[in-house]
Amino acid sequence: MKKEIKKAKPAAIPMDSTSLNKLKWLLALIPAAFAFLLYFQTITFSYTLDDPTVTKDNRIVKSGFAGIATILKTDYWFGYKNESVRGAVYRPMPLILAAIEWQIMPDNPAFYHLINILLYAILSMLLFLLLYNLLSLYKAQNEPLNLLFAFITTMLFVAHPIHTEVVASIKSQDELLCFLFGLSTMLFTLKFIESNSIYQLIPLGISFFFTLLSKESGITFILLIPLMLFLFTKSDTRKILTATSILVILLVIYLLIRSQVLKSIPDNPNQNALNNSLYAIPDFVSREATAFYILLRYLFLLIIPHPLCYDYSFNQIPAITLSNPLAIISLLIYIALLAFAIINIRKKNILSFAIFFFLITLAPVSNVFMVIGSTMAERLLFMPSLGFCLALCFMMIHLLKVETIKVKIHDIKQFMSAYSTVLIIVLFITGIYSIKTFSRSNDWKNDLTLFSHDLEIAPNSARIHFNYGSVIYSDLYPKATTKEQQKNTLDQAIVEFKKAISIFDKAPVYYTQLGQCYELELDYPNAILNYETAKQLYNTPYWPIYKELGYLYTKNGELEKSIHNSDTALLFTSLYHDTIQASIYNYLGFAYGSKGNLPLADEDFKKAIKLNPNYGEAFRNLGTLYYMKSDFNKALEYFNEACRIDSNDIESINRIGLSYQALGNVEKAKLYLDKVEQFKKQSN
Repeated sequence: MKKEIKKAKPAAIPMDSTSLNKLKWLLALIPAAFAFLLYFQTITFSYTLDDPTVTKDNRIVKSGFAGIATILKTDYWFGYKNESVRGAVYRPMPLILAAIEWQIMPDNPAFYHLINILLYAILSMLLFLLLYNLLSLYKAQNEPLNLLFAFITTMLFVAHPIHTEVVASIKSQDELLCFLFGLSTMLFTLKFIESNSIYQLIPLGISFFFTLLSKESGITFILLIPLMLFLFTKSDTRKILTATSILVILLVIYLLIRSQVLKSIPDNPNQNALNNSLYAIPDFVSREATAFYILLRYLFLLIIPHPLCYDYSFNQIPAITLSNPLAIISLLIYIALLAFAIINIRKKNILSFAIFFFLITLAPVSNVFMVIGSTMAERLLFMPSLGFCLALCFMMIHLLKVETIKVKIHDIKQFMSAYSTVLIIVLFITGIYSIKTFSRSNDWKNDLTLFSHDLEIAPNSARIHFNYGSVIYSDLYPKATTKEQQKNTLDQAIVEFKKAISIFDKAPVYYTQLGQCYELELDYPNAILNYETAKQLYNTPYWPIYKELGYLYTKNGELEKSIHNSDTALLFTSLYHDTIQASIYNYLGFAYGSKGNLPLADEDFKKAIKLNPNYGEAFRNLGTLYYMKSDFNKALEYFNEACRIDSNDIESINRIGLSYQALGNVEKAKLYLDKVEQFKKQSN
């Protein structure tokens, strides 16, 4: 029997070094430029979602360069909301960048968005160079194909709509920096392997350390880099061990620093059922089944990135059991992926590396091995999506038999012509991706556009209903010009807050926001009811609740309850600014005055003024107290102080007129009372 003679695949014609270098850099610049143009519209966007936590609401970031030392030795949330929110998260690198950005252009969201786009563009260029270098080591004899593989993968990655949240959200600079420094670490590792210079370990180590300081998921590179070296290079074991040892040493140093910084910090406050519905699932098996169902949804979003949503928290993804077919299908798919990757690892299969990259980077955020602070999030697919893009590129090149193409290539025109078939397909896919990305990024224009759009995508999310109600209350209500518009806006916000509570009734802030809306509608009984509910939901006394209840009970005529809540608020506000305690003393003074206890009212109003000498309302209340005691000259003194602080204080102006009237000074009384009438006419 004659042996079948196999035809050898045509080898690619080698490129000269000059042409290769020019084409390489041109192909590296195309994805970078594409990334910039794709997200250029976000420069005009405002802050959205969590952006204020690392910008305008972060007092350390707003210190600029002066805040960097504090950032390095405190947790991620230290500067946000006067330290009322803390958590065991250590990510100094994105906060340092935010502080530098603030120093250069304070409170300028356009500048932050521009930096995001530039980071994404630089990242895409680094990705292309890394993939090209890897493939050159893997298949040194086929430079055009290596360029093609790197180019296609990078273009697919840049265009993928799943990255919209990361690029459009300022807060996600942690994701961008983590991946950017991770890719840099991989590149520097390759340089170390290719050279005989020990000095290459310096940039390698710096990049990896910066990766860890950017986000905790950077730890995955300690597995990805040895895997990369094994699959793509022929380096000796000694060099691989040396590079890996440096990574391990730096990881230990990072963990020691992190533990020291966070030693007195409580667990991450985001670890609760509201942020991750898996915390609400009591049994381990159902929790794992739900986690695998989420992993299946991740795969669907990578293949068909529609619809996209910024929030998947409670109760958008309901709990499922292991008997659910989707959980079983997901489990089988992931077992099959892992088995394929393990079986083919010795063959140094690129598809095996793509799968490992996907699984390794997804593992820490999968909720399978530990329950994290999010049920599901598109930003968590930022790094894992590279594995998908690698696999997609590999399959296209393999199925179209691109490796068999034998051409002579010197420039970009010949490159595009030689690989026209596969590039047309890539152009079609990236075109579809780009349309979706451009459309989706436009949703991130501001909070109102984002929340209103995503409410339709995730109607069962308590957080989206709450966020939408909050933006109606904070943004739309102040812009309402008539009482009817104000009432309609508040009613709309109330509907959203009630929907949020109907889905998740354990979040105290939901009730306080609802209470504020009722307060503005002068519905004090409902406002009190919601604040009292919120008070019960806090694990420890929360002074703003008591402070507000002190005011509301006064307005509702329940003076003893007002005094009790105000006194309680004072117990927990000693560490806060004097103006806070001043307002509480003002409420107490009003309550005691309403009860007829004028000496105590006088004492509390004066305490308020002592703490805050520019507290116009306290001066007005004290003036009213002396008016009630018929000490009109003293009343005038305090009313005039109130007007000094606020010349448009129409109530104090009116009481000045009444005081002069009581003193028999008709001329001055008329002067001030006429001002009041004139003001009323202008208001109408």
